Amino acid sequence: MEEITLEKMNLRDRSKLKKKILKMKKNPQIQSILLYNEQKMQNLQSKINKVKEKKEKCMLEVKTRVIKEKEYENKMHYYDLQEYEYEIEILLLEKDNFISNSLMNRLYCLYLILSFIDGVEVLVVKDLNGQKKQLYIQDVYQMFFDSIIGDTITFLKLELKIAQIYMIMNTNSFMTKDNNYFLEEEKQKEAYAFILELHDKIKQIHNDSDKEVFLKELFISDFFNEDILSVYERFFDKTLERKITKYQE
Repeated sequence: MEEITLEKMNLRDRSKLKKKILKMKKNPQIQSILLYNEQKMQNLQSKINKVKEKKEKCMLEVKTRVIKEKEYENKMHYYDLQEYEYEIEILLLEKDNFISNSLMNRLYCLYLILSFIDGVEVLVVKDLNGQKKQLYIQDVYQMFFDSIIGDTITFLKLELKIAQIYMIMNTNSFMTKDNNYFLEEEKQKEAYAFILELHDKIKQIHNDSDKEVFLKELFISDFFNEDILSVYERFFDKTLERKITKYQE
């Protein structure tokens, strides 16, 4: 996406951009992928529930001496590993859906801003509860600002959860090299460093809450870029330090 600010776009380009946003919003493929991921997450959650039932049964069996302590421990380690695998798969799907939803929310802000630039002074829209409310351009700037802060933190927290489960799984005695989430010792060190780095990034972002948004600062790419971390870095003119190689690679 070309690095151009909104204030430098002419009327014709703004009109084309609004049509492009509407086309993307109505794209059935995007909605189909989101729905498919939601269904996969529900199936995975059902598998987690079944594993939890097995764990409860196992705990009852050891209490009633149906199985011995050693067999109980082995079964629980195996069930734990299964449950964590499903949890990672759910989080990865959540991350995919989140990226799409974050992008569409920013495009919605862009569409509203373009409407104001074209001469509208106040817009009447419906909120999530179906109630009508008036929006002024500064309200939309605030919506965009909140989305950058909130979405960046949400994305990092999803990354954090995934990395933490990776670490937990790799301390499980049933973890083997043929498991998709197995990490060699060096990669485990990277994952631990990545977790510490994510904590630092989240703290850093919480401090960025006093910035004001102006039209001249808004690049078209800020709205179309799927990489929310890059959007944050560009918008706040700062780098979220990346000290290590991504451990999953």
